Amino acid sequence: MKKSRQALDGKIVHVSQGVAIYKIIGSPYWRARVWVPAKKKRVVRSTKTSTRIEAMQIATEFAASIVNQNYVPAIPRELTFDYFSDMFIKWQKEMVAQGKRHPSLQRSDYGYLYNTKGGLVTFFTGRDVRSLQTKDMLEYMAHVREQRPEMRSTSSMNHVISCFRKVMGMARDQGIISNILSTPRPEREETPRSFFRFHPLVDKKRDQYKLLLDTAKRLAIEPPRNGVVRVTSEIYDFILWQIHTFMRPTTSEAFAVRYRDVEVAEDPKRLLITLKKGKTGFRVINSMPAAVSVFQRLLKRRHSADDYLFMPHLSNRTSASAYLGRMFKVVLQEAEILEDEYGSGAHTLYSLRHTSICMRLVLSEGKVNIYSLAKNAGTSVSQIERFYAKNLPLSAELARNLQSFGGD
Repeated sequence: MKKSRQALDGKIVHVSQGVAIYKIIGSPYWRARVWVPAKKKRVVRSTKTSTRIEAMQIATEFAASIVNQNYVPAIPRELTFDYFSDMFIKWQKEMVAQGKRHPSLQRSDYGYLYNTKGGLVTFFTGRDVRSLQTKDMLEYMAHVREQRPEMRSTSSMNHVISCFRKVMGMARDQGIISNILSTPRPEREETPRSFFRFHPLVDKKRDQYKLLLDTAKRLAIEPPRNGVVRVTSEIYDFILWQIHTFMRPTTSEAFAVRYRDVEVAEDPKRLLITLKKGKTGFRVINSMPAAVSVFQRLLKRRHSADDYLFMPHLSNRTSASAYLGRMFKVVLQEAEILEDEYGSGAHTLYSLRHTSICMRLVLSEGKVNIYSLAKNAGTSVSQIERFYAKNLPLSAELARNLQSFGGD
């Protein structure tokens, strides 16, 4: 069937908020389309050019001329989204200077706001905060998914929405709006956590965790290879440490611990590890008994109580994490377990934390107190149920525990 001369010839190209260009089959020239909020309609005109870049410039000038012709009433900057975004970032910098906000949070929010490809300010610049509605945020979310595919995850979109609400909160606090508009909740996408399968989840011959440990131990005593990161015994101890402490392999948790933060306790035998600024704030971790022997080995390398447990020679903790991560990757390659064979993606240092939580659920034969586990691991019961418990097979012992009664 023959298409109409007015049908689109290719995709619509978005120039800026409310401004776009497109072609139709019946003309070689680009057309400029501008949304006029005051009239609640789009105004269209031909650009008289077949060159895309020229058409975009003409469309921008056309949009400006509409404002000058009073199609769109001029909005005072003090009422615009970008004005309150600037105000929010300035306030947040002051909070960082006072130690009340983490610098990484300020950097993250700045990126969500001012990224030239899909940032909130880029999209909402010049918009009157009093006129913004939920549908505008839905339009933005559709736009950012198209422009920045890496932002499609539920987590990323939640961060963006949170940042939007913070800016609108500044407008509310200044008395410009009375309430923050209702924002959409992104559809949650559950991503299985990759972890190393272990016995009794798998046969002893397919125990990935044992294979990981054996490979790390072997590589640590072998001569270093040319062009390959040298594997030391530190990676073997780090693997065990992670499995028996439930810590996140991050600069605020595993790589932030110093010797002075660790205390050996008895009855039951364990380590008490103080995290001052973990992901969930301050917490004291009760380790499994096996972590004590790891700590005692680490003590032999200590020079000072202020030393970090892992990679103490690197004061930059991000560099320490990266270097140990490269070492870990060499072990994974040698063991041929770079990827989770069950489809949960690539194995990383975080897979050790996921393995440790799964081990507690399975090896306790269903008797572990999930609330205590969540508190100790610095997570929530909901997270454990969603990402760990529901994805583990129900063993015979777990099934018996489930079916048991208090008096049995």
